[in-house]
Amino acid sequence: MNLITFAQYARRLGVSEQTARKFKAELPGAVRVGRRIKYAEDAVTEFIRRGGCRPVESPSTNAVA
Repeated sequence: MNLITFAQYARRLGVSEQTARKFKAELPGAVRVGRRIKYAEDAVTEFIRRGGCRPVESPSTNAVA
């Protein structure tokens, strides 16, 4: 099993680490290695193949008060 870092995971998703953190609870393949968390590359590939993360809703900047 190949393991990758969170930074590598974010690059595979095509997003910044900051954006990937918003999805962290949904990211499959987490494996604890000592004090660090790594991700199973096969799980990452399958996650991306199945559509990756759903969009994060952000507050509208055009909201009328």
